[in-house]
Amino acid sequence: MLLDAHAASMRGRRYLIDCRRPLPRNPLDSPAIYEAGKALFSVTSLQSATHATGNLFLDNLPENALNVLRPALVHVSLKHGQLIYERNARVESVLFPLGAILSIVLDMSDGATAEVGIIGREGMSGLGVALGLSTNKQRALVQVPDGAYAIPVEDFRAALECEPELKSFALRYGQAVLTSTSLLSACNSLHPINERCARWLLMAHDRVADDLLLLTQDFLSQMLGVRRGGVTLAASALQEAGFISYSRGHINIRNRAGLESASCECYGSLECDWESIMGYSMRKDAVPFKAPELGALRPDGSSEQS
Repeated sequence: MLLDAHAASMRGRRYLIDCRRPLPRNPLDSPAIYEAGKALFSVTSLQSATHATGNLFLDNLPENALNVLRPALVHVSLKHGQLIYERNARVESVLFPLGAILSIVLDMSDGATAEVGIIGREGMSGLGVALGLSTNKQRALVQVPDGAYAIPVEDFRAALECEPELKSFALRYGQAVLTSTSLLSACNSLHPINERCARWLLMAHDRVADDLLLLTQDFLSQMLGVRRGGVTLAASALQEAGFISYSRGHINIRNRAGLESASCECYGSLECDWESIMGYSMRKDAVPFKAPELGALRPDGSSEQS
C-alpha cells in the first residue's frame, strides 16, 4: 500500500498528536522515520508552516484545528493508477490531495467497475475514520497524479479526540460527501452520457491546477460506468463543439464556459450544495460563452440526433 513503509516506521512509537502536549514533536526528528519516508516520497513537515496548504479542507479548518494536524502531516507524490486502499482493508493513513484526484470505485462480480465518488483538493480520504470505522468499504485509486498531504491514521484519530472543531468539520464533510453521492447516483441514472461526461470533466477540472487532464477514454469509461464507445461519442461531440481537445490520453479544457453549458444541472447543484455545507467552493471561474447546443446522447451512448 502507499504508506505501508511509512506506517511501519511509525508503529511502536507514541502518537505525534497528544492532547496533553500543546506543541507535538516533529515527525521527522527520528532519523529512521525520516529515511523511511524519504525513500517513498518528498518529505515536508507542516509544523512551522504558516502559508496555505493547497488542500481546501485543511485551509478552511479553524486555525487551532489545523495546528493540531500540522506536526504529523507529510507530503507524498501519487502516481496514476496507484492503489490507495482496497475494499475492506484497514485504514493506515488519511490523505489530503493537492492537485491529485482519487477515484472511489466499486467492482462488480462480473468485473465491471464504476466510480461512486472522487476526492481532490476539496477533501480527504479515510472519511470512515471520522465516523469511527477502521476499514474501507470501497476501493480507491489515483485518477490524476500529483501530490497530497498524508497523516498516519493514529495521529488523525488522536487529533479528532482532542480537537472538537476538527471532528465537527470532518462530520460536516461527511454530510457534504453524502449529499454529493446521492445527487451523482440520480445523475448517473437519469442524464445522457454526454451531459454526464461534461459534468465529470468539470469536476475533474476544478480539482487540478491547469487545463490539462491526463486521462484515457478507457479510464473515463470505467469511471462513468459505460462502454468505451459511448465515451468516444461524447468526447467527440465536446471536441467538435470546441469545448475540449483530446489526443492520446490528454484532455485539454479549451472552453470551460461552453463545457458548463453542455453539462447537466447536476454540476451546478453539486457546487451549490457543497458550498452551503462546507462554506467553501472549489469551482473555477468561467468566462461567459454562448455555446452551440449539443445533441443529447442516451445512457448507452447512442445519439438522439436525427
